[in-house]
Amino acid sequence: ILGGASFELADLMAATPNLPQPAMALIRHLQRRQDRSGAAIVIERAYSQHSDFWPLRLNFAVLQRDRGRRDEAVRTLESGQAPSDPVSRKSWFGVLAQVAADAKQFAVAERALTELERLGEDRRSLALQRARVAVGAGQPAQAIELLRAVLQDRDIDWPESSVQLQALLLMGQLLATSGDYSTALPYYRDAQRIDPQNAQARAFLEMLSQVK
Repeated sequence: ILGGASFELADLMAATPNLPQPAMALIRHLQRRQDRSGAAIVIERAYSQHSDFWPLRLNFAVLQRDRGRRDEAVRTLESGQAPSDPVSRKSWFGVLAQVAADAKQFAVAERALTELERLGEDRRSLALQRARVAVGAGQPAQAIELLRAVLQDRDIDWPESSVQLQALLLMGQLLATSGDYSTALPYYRDAQRIDPQNAQARAFLEMLSQVK
């Protein structure tokens, strides 16, 4: 089955291992193949048998989120036991922060971010996530301040360029939405330096050229 071009429902149901670790191996294989529907089938079946296995619970919560069931995803994680080792806890609380923010459960999101901070999560990544929570809570000014503080700090490297890109784009978007195009411009330009083909940055720069 693993060597086939596609997975049929019956094949996946039969192939899903009864033990949680092999089930996760099959899920990761399907995810690498970008077979989302196949992975979803295995996640649901394996989770129904092994809901206490944290990687399955985490994947099941992500599946719920992707299906628009954000409140249920939060409950899935909140009712489970988070892993104890720091690396796994970062994964768990990173997902919890995202799904809670999407569900507009901002207190839960902030608790998750506080735990990530305790675990040593990069402060720029935290600032980006807290800015997104602030935007969701209708506090764009707070989001701008959070982003400005880390974007202007040149002493600490970004953990990865994608995090910096997302921060620049969010900052530009917030400023542009408030009508402050001139202040938004350098953020979009910096974003385009990181990703020259970025659609959001290009759209803003094209819009600005038409306004002029």
